[in-house]
Amino acid sequence: MAYSLAGLRFKEKPVLDSISSSLHFVGPLIFALSLTGFDESNLPYVAAFFLWGVASHAYGAVQDVIPDRQGGLSSIATFFGSRTTIWIALVCYLLAVLIVAMQGTVTYAVALAGLAYVANCLPYLNITDKESLKVNSGWRRFIWLNYAVGAVVTITLIAANF
Repeated sequence: MAYSLAGLRFKEKPVLDSISSSLHFVGPLIFALSLTGFDESNLPYVAAFFLWGVASHAYGAVQDVIPDRQGGLSSIATFFGSRTTIWIALVCYLLAVLIVAMQGTVTYAVALAGLAYVANCLPYLNITDKESLKVNSGWRRFIWLNYAVGAVVTITLIAANF
């Protein structure tokens, strides 16, 4: 609710926009874990998922820099600029990958798949605000990456429980 509720509208508050967007993904996970018996060993995965969500929102915000500024809207990308926001996304994706990789051999496939998000940032590391719409092609790729990486996560979870 804080993301779009009048008076709060975190979606228009730089950094809080990415944090609250990430909580849309992580919140249901935390709720499910609380119902099934939260184990502290899950914390790294929750943290990695949170970082992935922050990175993904920030990455997606870059393509909207020009229209957001024209419309008087604030976001992480309008605040920091396109280049810095892509770097923020890259660092968050890398941290998420490292956290997952540090959990042991069963998670290596997921960490390796997560590097696809890092690779998706690389073409835009020097992007300018004037070129920010170019990130839309990376965003379309991001949507497909979610299917592939999601499949790796699912298969890894299934295999780990057998």
